[in-house]
Amino acid sequence: MKKYLPHIWLEVYAVALAALHLPRGLVTDEAKYLLNIPYPHPPLVRTLMNWTECLPIQELFWRIVIASMVVQAVWLVWDMGRSLTQEQRGLLAAGWLLSAAIMLQAGTILMAPFTAVQALVFLWLLQHQAFVNKYSALVALFWLASLFTAYQIALFIPVVALLFWRTPLSNTYKIICFGVPVFLLALYTLANPLVPASMLLAGTQNTSLAAGQKFEYVVLLWAVGGSVIFSALGTLGIALKKRWDLALCLLLLIAYVSLSYRPYYAILFTPLFVAGSLAAPRVLCCARSRVILLAIISFLFVKEFGPSLQPSVARQVGHMLQATPGTVLIHGSYGHQWQYELTQPVRQYRSDRTEKAAAIICLEQCADVPDDFKPVMVGNVVVWIR
Repeated sequence: MKKYLPHIWLEVYAVALAALHLPRGLVTDEAKYLLNIPYPHPPLVRTLMNWTECLPIQELFWRIVIASMVVQAVWLVWDMGRSLTQEQRGLLAAGWLLSAAIMLQAGTILMAPFTAVQALVFLWLLQHQAFVNKYSALVALFWLASLFTAYQIALFIPVVALLFWRTPLSNTYKIICFGVPVFLLALYTLANPLVPASMLLAGTQNTSLAAGQKFEYVVLLWAVGGSVIFSALGTLGIALKKRWDLALCLLLLIAYVSLSYRPYYAILFTPLFVAGSLAAPRVLCCARSRVILLAIISFLFVKEFGPSLQPSVARQVGHMLQATPGTVLIHGSYGHQWQYELTQPVRQYRSDRTEKAAAIICLEQCADVPDDFKPVMVGNVVVWIR
């Protein structure tokens, strides 16, 4: 029993990280994946999520699954540091478990945690080249699955290319292992016009921002990715050892988030900080004091950027209208969380649709609401109920 205690405590930690997001409810992107909306990401994981739509605890189930996957991935980190001293190894593991990005994103229903763990697996494989040589087809399948989970895994192409390049196999076989998954993803993307359109929209999100603002966003994600301490150690390790593969990945990631900033991209930095710290073990000194400082900074980041403990307006309205049959009309721009939280059919508000509507949700000021509806305030939103 004693040997299973670390696994049990890690699972308790994972459940706690998942529970952190439960009071607020789903955000737009989380609902989009549970509803299997066909953009912007490839279909693999969101299809698996949608298969569980019959579960009454679908949200809780996936929060715990994703948090467990991210937290238990520390065993990969632990194995990567097998040549280190026990103190250095502990700091490396703490860098993964206590990074603010892990604490903030492990319990979210997003693709970024999946991509972070997949990237960590490829970095782990760099230390197990014999496995890649022997099971290159299996690694290629994992590469294919990673690409069809989220496009952001392409930011780690330098590491994946290096893995296949190092194998003693023929050049043709290397190209097949690396290139065929990329080709299949390209075919999927071209066959779905909404995907490149949404990618273009996301990619131009920050183009109007000043250079200084973009720099602040990048620094913030870098800092959250390793709670400053681990961020500095990982970046320093990459620079000291001149790891061009890790440096290229880091530059690609920085370029990407400067064009398309999302707070949850911070977790994509964390695997690189693990590999960077490991590249130059001498940076992993003064472990105890650094772990304490890491935990304090992470707590401050979670306090500042953590999810609200108050239910979202969409969740409150969903509970209020749960027993109300009929169509719900929404006036104004609304996210996918409204589609998920409301059990009724949801349509855009128009005055000619009110005859059969059970309720009207006014995210913007509504005009011409029939007299047989009465208003109820939910947060800053007016809900008209027949």
